[in-house]
Formats: sequence, C-alpha cells, structure tokens
Amino acid sequence: MNPPRGDPPERSSRGFLGVLVTVSAYTGRCIAVIHRADDDDDKLVVVPDGRAYTDEQIRALTEFQERWHVSVVWRW
Repeated sequence: MNPPRGDPPERSSRGFLGVLVTVSAYTGRCIAVIHRADDDDDKLVVVPDGRAYTDEQIRALTEFQERWHVSVVWRW
C-alpha cells in the first residue's frame, strides 16, 4: 500500500482569489485545483461566491508561487 500524497484533506493547501485582506476563516467555492506535476502539494483555488476566474486569470494571479513548479489548472 502506498502512503497518501500531499496534505490530508483537512489540511489541504488553498489559495483564496479575490480576497484582499488576511482572514482566519473563509467561506467560498472551490473552482479549480492547481495540480503540481513536480511535487505532492496541489492547491485548491477558492473564490467568493458569485466570482469567476478563467484559467488564464488563475495562472496570472498565482504565477508568483507557481513559477517554480510544473503545474496545470484542473477544473470539473
């Protein structure tokens, strides 16, 4: 049996797009996952209800961190 990859679901990494202040709690909608092909730390992309972002916008807003990784934006 292989060990689980990355963070457990309750500790998954998330990025809050459209939130311009530091928050300790947040309610939003997960619109995508940034899947990193070169490590086990995928990122949930969470936005305020009613907000939408294209894949290109997500890439632009997360480029400062994702530029060091090989990653793709997954949608469902």
